[in-house]
Amino acid sequence: MPRHSKNNTASAVFTYAERSRLSYGTQKQRLGKDSKRNLDDCFLCLQTAVDPMSCPEGHICCKECIYESILTQKKEIQAHAKLVAQARSKEEENARAEKEQQAQNQLAQAQAAISVTGNDADATVSDSSAAAGAKRPDLPSFWIPSLAPSVEKDGPDVPEQTKKEVMCLSNTPHPLVSAKKLFPVKFTKDKTTKKSMCPSCKKQLTNGVKMSVLKTCGHVLCGTCATQFVKSSGRCNVCDAKCRAKEIVPLPTEGTGFSSAGPVEAKRYDHAFQG
Repeated sequence: MPRHSKNNTASAVFTYAERSRLSYGTQKQRLGKDSKRNLDDCFLCLQTAVDPMSCPEGHICCKECIYESILTQKKEIQAHAKLVAQARSKEEENARAEKEQQAQNQLAQAQAAISVTGNDADATVSDSSAAAGAKRPDLPSFWIPSLAPSVEKDGPDVPEQTKKEVMCLSNTPHPLVSAKKLFPVKFTKDKTTKKSMCPSCKKQLTNGVKMSVLKTCGHVLCGTCATQFVKSSGRCNVCDAKCRAKEIVPLPTEGTGFSSAGPVEAKRYDHAFQG
């Protein structure tokens, strides 16, 4: 077999390697463990959370990061609302000016239509007809750039508002009513390994372990201890704080990257031959 027959696209079959090099259609990439955040990482800065806080859905973030995100989103919403108000006021001014112009034109036409006697009447009629011919608008033409028709928008020319309320910018965004809904999270560290563990059973917490956080005291427990001890007794078995069943929030993790535990595959659609 000659050497050139082994080049790309030289075969009668479009192979998998050729299809992946083409970068056409939906591209898929498997995510490993290095692409997963740890259970105590902030979803905004992707670093270990400093003064960790949690939203009502159990998403962990730094206190400074979440407050900065809330303030930034509020400023964006206020700026967009200001643009909308300015565009509406400008539209009202344009409509008012157009009505005044129409009234002036009608008044001018009424004065020009006043009939007089003798040669003045003929002069007035001729002048009015000449003025009407001069004011006749040119018909639109697609072949002449100066007479090409344009599309007029009915509403104000304002950028579309993507969001109207503050959102929690996690993997699954959801509305965040206010900063008062946030609550602190307390991770218990092992003295030897410096890793997070359950303060009740001393089990090491990883992305493969189901965990829950208590809204009242902020302690993070494994799912077993939260179900067997806290949910049944109504109190935290670490600090003895009252805790109802609805105040036990499960902590979502990104998984370990093994099998189907968490999102293990990323997808992106790309157009053909766009580099």
